[in-house]
Formats: sequence, structure tokens, C-alpha cells
Amino acid sequence: MKPKTTLILLAVAAVMFAFIWFKERQLPSTEDRSSRAKRVFDLKSDDLTKLQIQLNTSNYVGRIVIEKEKDKWFLREPLAYRASGSEINSICSELEFLERKDIITPKEMKEKSTKLVDYGFDKPAAELTFSRKDKATTVKIGKASPVGNTVYIQIAGRDDILLVDKSLLTKLDRKIEEFRDKSVAEFSTFQATRLEISQAKKVIELVKAPKPGVAASVTDKIWRIAQPLNARADQGKVDGLLDKLRDLKAESFVTDKPADMKTYDLDQPQLELTVYTSEQEGAIIVQFGGALKDDATKVYCKRKGSDTILAVRSDIVKDFTVQVNDLRDKKLADFNTDDAKQVAINFANQTIRLNKDGEDWKLVEPEAVKAESSEVSTLLGTITGIEVKEFVADVVADLSKYGLDKPYYTLTVKKEAPPVPTASPAASASGTNAPAATTTNVVAAASTNTPAATTTNVIKAVSPPPKAEQVTIAELLFGKEDKEKKLVYCKRGDEAYVYAIESSDFEKLPKTALALRNRTLVSTEKSKVTSLSVLKDAKRITVEKKDDKWKLAPDVQGVLDTNVVDDVLWTLTGLSAEKFVSAAAADKAQYGLDKPSWQFNFEVNEGGTNKAFSLSLGKETSGKGRYGLLGGQPPIFELSSGTVSSLTKDLLKRPETNVPPAKVTSPPATNAPPAKAAAPPAKAK
Repeated sequence: MKPKTTLILLAVAAVMFAFIWFKERQLPSTEDRSSRAKRVFDLKSDDLTKLQIQLNTSNYVGRIVIEKEKDKWFLREPLAYRASGSEINSICSELEFLERKDIITPKEMKEKSTKLVDYGFDKPAAELTFSRKDKATTVKIGKASPVGNTVYIQIAGRDDILLVDKSLLTKLDRKIEEFRDKSVAEFSTFQATRLEISQAKKVIELVKAPKPGVAASVTDKIWRIAQPLNARADQGKVDGLLDKLRDLKAESFVTDKPADMKTYDLDQPQLELTVYTSEQEGAIIVQFGGALKDDATKVYCKRKGSDTILAVRSDIVKDFTVQVNDLRDKKLADFNTDDAKQVAINFANQTIRLNKDGEDWKLVEPEAVKAESSEVSTLLGTITGIEVKEFVADVVADLSKYGLDKPYYTLTVKKEAPPVPTASPAASASGTNAPAATTTNVVAAASTNTPAATTTNVIKAVSPPPKAEQVTIAELLFGKEDKEKKLVYCKRGDEAYVYAIESSDFEKLPKTALALRNRTLVSTEKSKVTSLSVLKDAKRITVEKKDDKWKLAPDVQGVLDTNVVDDVLWTLTGLSAEKFVSAAAADKAQYGLDKPSWQFNFEVNEGGTNKAFSLSLGKETSGKGRYGLLGGQPPIFELSSGTVSSLTKDLLKRPETNVPPAKVTSPPATNAPPAKAAAPPAKAK
């Protein structure tokens, strides 16, 4: 057989195998087939549209009619009311999966000399008629079986009797209240567009409005207070209140036919809540009256337009007893920190401005240097985290009272403006569908002596895209401090209201450009260093690299510790400041840098060019580090104690000085008398 034919047959076999495998996965398992064969009814619960229940039990005697309308269930008899979707769907699911435990045929009944009355069908406990689009089925439920937790049922039009689980009767045998929807107000918090809270002749109105600078849509809308003032709202609190109303359940149904509303203090409700949503027309209005006389933990409640009076828990009234300031957004600024492209600070006659370039931030004022991006991120997080401690004034005639006529500190954050939709370049000014020309074809006039026409392509210059405009997303102004309350007055540039924040929050904001400056002082490779000189106490140690090995300069005596040299160079070539403390050269003496205690000089060869670095260390900091200068010029910075410890190691190996002293040994004791002193030598004659 040819290889090509073999491959084709293998491919066909693989396709057939995959098809069989897929089809078998779709087929029900043996267990599923067995379970379905035992099911009493062939139906889907979602297809049911109507239930008619005739009960004759201790819970209820009479007929109950329930119908589905637009995927929701409603009671039609003995009263018109919303039905409990969970209860009715549970009955429908029970019907779909109901299995027969046993079957009693007419022949078996004859053999046992039993009749329908013996199974309780003369006065059935329940009779259920359920309808689908084109079919209705009636089932009678008789006595309980003496064996197992089962009951007898008989389906209209059939002579046999089935034995099924008693759970069907349990779900049907309910008081009418249990079939009723206990939800006081059925809506989706997400779809809510307006909320009105009316209490003690005061109204707080909240509406969903588009986010500033964002195209209007349901997902991009946020809550704002519309009455009694126009202000930002606390999104979580408003949604939380709506959730509480949505989840509120009736503890009991008091009456469907009240004689009057005054009995329940609903003629003049103590609280009225109005909710509008985008998913339904009209308003949902819920009214709350007085407390129950026999239970102060509950109050009377009703839906406006309905006579049904409910009893609900009284704490819902406490939840909605709010002042307008309770619902105001306490965030001084709320924006996505990733959107920020520029930060500007004006403080004490100085301007600090930062621009974001890609993922990195750069200082552009008062000088153009790299910024510490992590510090800028922290600053943005601080701004969005500041909370209003006190709503000071909503109407302000004199801003100078709060020092806000000439703010002490101003902070502005900007982002790129959203792109403006433009007409498609394919559409010309005349409105035709001709594409915009970028190439002009110039064809030379033909003549008898001229070769075939030539085409010249003239390419038009393409202008660079315009620089994105920026829009302000936060402008914060800070004024006087109330030192007694430890509060700082402030306001937003887009609002008239005066707020107060904690002084400690204001102190977190940077007051100098140094706080935002990049803290990396030196960034190079240790392998590129060619020489190092350390000056301490007027003594200098110089080391040089020769043949990739470190050697002491000829004028230095001692043994070089190359491991220490490596440690010092690792620290120097990746040197970072803990923080910057001063940009003034006049402050050198204050930090001990007019007469440094340590001086480090090293050279780096980068691409054949030598670059010199100089580091001076001054006084010790409170954290056991030291103040430093790079190149002898400000800014002055702090180095950590760990950095200083690595830098100030001794480059020379020192002889060990901790050798224990030699022991002095006494002569052994004896009993011999002491030796006599030797006679002096005789004098020479």
C-alpha cells in the first residue's frame, strides 16, 4: 500500500473515532437513562406556565392559581399578588424530576380487592393541574403510603396508581402566605437610576450621572446628590442602602384590605423611599408607618398603589434615617492613578512639576531630573486616599476666612484627554466614498513619437500626530490650619464647598522637589571601575586595577583586602540615597560636609572614556547613617547605616592583636634551704 493511501486511511479513521467519541459524550449515561425511565412526567420545568392547586389540608382549603408572566410568577387566586419565584420554581423542578417508586395496576387492585377510596382519592389532599403551552395535566395526591416516605398519586386519564416521594405534597401543602413573594421591592441595584429619601418633610434625592470626562453609559455612571445640594455621593453607601431595600423581606402579611391607613400610621408615613430603575417603567415607592403594638422591632410597611400592609423589621427605618452629609463622598479626590500624566505643586513661591514618560516619571521643574517613580505613585495614592474629616461650608462668601482666597498649597493632576471622534479618512469633503489620496499619479501626455506613458508617484508628506491634550482630573487647594482641631481647610477647584482634612494627611504631601527626586546616585558596573581612593583622617589609601586585579598604589604600605574592595565598589556603583535633605550649598557645614569625615574618589571607564566620581560623608544621622554629597555639590542626602557600614570597611588587612599573653611559670617548691649568696670576686692585686 502506498504511503499516501495509508495516511489518508489513518486520517479518516481518526475523524471517525473523534465523531464517535463526541457523540457518545452527548448521549446520556446508563445511570441517566435509568433515572429518566423512572420519571413520572416528560417535561422541562421552564416550560410550565400555570399551576392550579386545590388543597384540602390543615394549612389551606381552597383553590390557588399561579401564572407565569414574562418569566415571573403571579398569584391570581385567591388574591392578586406577586408569587415567590423560589417556591414556585421548586414545585416545577419537583415535577420535572419526580420519580415513581412503584406502580399499582388495575389488575393488582382487583387482586387486592382495593378501590380508589382506599388510596385517598375520594377526598384527595391535593389536586394539581399544571399547564404548558399546549398541554395541561391533572394529578391527584391521595393518602400517604404505610411504607416509606411516599404518597399515592393518580394522573387524570390513567387507571394505574403511582407511588412517589412525599416531597411533592410537602411543597404543595403550604399556607397561602408561603406562596407570596416576601420581597418588599424587587429591583436590581445595578439598574437603579434614582433614589429619593423622604423623611420629616425633608427630601434627599440621588441620581446616576455620567462620570466626568467619560461617555455616558450604565456602567460609567455614578451616584450624585441632586437635592438638597449638588454634590458627589459615596457610591458604596448609596448602593448599600439600595441593597438593604432590595433585600428587605416581609416578616408577615398583616392585611390585604385595611379599613384605613391611619391605624398603621401610613396616612402620613414616617419614611418614604422612591426608586427608579432602567429596567422598568414608573417608580417603586415604599412607605413605612408606625411600630407594631405587640412588637416594637417591626413596623408597618406598604407599596404605594397597593392595599397590602406588611410587617418588616424596624431597623430599615434606622438605616435610612440619614443626613445629606452622611451620603456625601468623603474622598477629596477620586481618580484612577494610572491615568495621571502630570502632577503640579505650587507651594511657598515654588513650582514642582512632574511629567510621566512611558512608565517613568520625570521632574521638569524646578530642574529637569529623573523622579523617583515609586514616590510619585505613593503621592498619587496619598491624594486618592485623603478623606474629608469635616464638611465645613456649602455656601462660602469669604474664602479668606479659610485661607483659600490665596491657597497655601495647590496640587493639580492631569491626564490625557479622551480622543475626539474624527470622520473616517475614507470620506472626502464632497461626501463621496473615495479614499483620501496619498499618492498622485501624473501621466505624461502621449504623442506618436513618445514611448508609452509613464507614471510618476508623488508621495505627500504625512504630518506627525498631534500631541495629546491634557485635562485636569484633580485640583486641590489647601489653606489655613485649625491647630486646635488639627485640621487643614481645603477645597476642590471644581467645587465651591469648603472641607477640612486631618493635618496629618496634609503633612504627607511633598513640600520640596527633593522628596520626589530619583534616589539613585550612581548606576554603573563594578567591572568598569579602574581606580579607588579613600581618604580618612588625612590618610589616603589608593587602589588601582592592573590586569583585572586590584593592587595598592606604590606609595601605600600594607596588605590589600580584595574582598573589602569588592564590597565597597558594589556599594559605590549602585549607590542610592535614603532621602534628600537640602539643595542649599550653604547647608554643608550644618551636615558636616564642609570638612568631610570620609572622601571616596573612583574612576569608571565607559566606552573608552574615563568618568570620575567623588563621594563625601559628613555627620552621622539619627539612624546611624551619614549625610553625603556627590561631586561636592548639593543636593545633600542621607545614606543608610547599612550603606555607610559597607563603605567604611578597612581596605587593608591588619595583623591580629588579640593574641593571649604568655603564661609566667613559677619554679617548683622544695624543702631545701635557700642557696647562700655567692662570695664577691677577689680584688686584683
